Amino acid sequence: MKRREVLAIPLASAVPALAQTRRPRRIGYLHSVSIAPTNNALRIISTDWQHAGFVAGQNAFLRAGGGMPERLPGLVAELLAHDPGVLIAVGAPAVLAAARHGRGVPVVAADLETDPIEAGLAASEARPGGHVTGLFLHQPSIAAKWLDLLMEAAPRIRHVVFLWEPSTGMHQRQAAQTQAAARRLSFEVLNPFEVSDHAAAVGRLDHARTGVVMLTAPGYTDMLPRLSAALRDAGLPAIAFLANFVGHGLLLGYGPDQAHYYSRVMPIVERILAGEDPGSLPLERPTRYRFAVDLRVAAALGLHLPPPLLAQADEVIE
Repeated sequence: MKRREVLAIPLASAVPALAQTRRPRRIGYLHSVSIAPTNNALRIISTDWQHAGFVAGQNAFLRAGGGMPERLPGLVAELLAHDPGVLIAVGAPAVLAAARHGRGVPVVAADLETDPIEAGLAASEARPGGHVTGLFLHQPSIAAKWLDLLMEAAPRIRHVVFLWEPSTGMHQRQAAQTQAAARRLSFEVLNPFEVSDHAAAVGRLDHARTGVVMLTAPGYTDMLPRLSAALRDAGLPAIAFLANFVGHGLLLGYGPDQAHYYSRVMPIVERILAGEDPGSLPLERPTRYRFAVDLRVAAALGLHLPPPLLAQADEVIE
């Protein structure tokens, strides 16, 4: 038996008693890093749950791990004390904690990092079979797109630095490295969350042949201006995993349309609360993406972006 099958069995075993049963109309919300009002995931999802009659502190209960995965199991226990019908989990660490410590309560994931089948969260995309469903990226295809866009913008690139946060798991890192190898690119990995001086960390890189890919992770918002400026000043073309990250000093941004992506969470939650089995609700992938380009950064890097690349952009900053 493959390892992914072994991991999936405990998750599936808790589901039959829950199927076809209307669940308590209470929700728990667990974010890997932040529940600040400025957090995009919370802003979008909470707007939807407010329209559905959920009120924070009454029938919607929120917790955040502050970027410390070791805190998440205890936070799951705090949410379970409110007897939620569904746990909403945002970010790979939160999803894994909710799945492993949620005592069979259905989990609706909004996860940009995990391969849910490899991680044992689901038996298949069409029929997850356990108590976890929700929204996930397809890591190989998104990594391929990031690299192709970056290489089209900066054809000189022969080496790529992946910005990666280990608590998000190995799946996206492995997918990205596989795609880099397929393009005959050498690569290395840097954890920007462990770096106190981003300018010094990226200043050592060979800007003549190096590009940077920001792999997905919750919690980038606070460091983004500082990190982006360091990459720009070092002469490094970089692509972020969200279009709205462009504007601080990054050359490119490509990723799911956040408003559309996170707006899919509450419809899934409502179906489960009404009694549907989460194991029978197919996993969903993003269907809308946004691509942004900053021509100011291109000029600073001495890059002349080809018209076909610019034609793909949803937003061009001049």
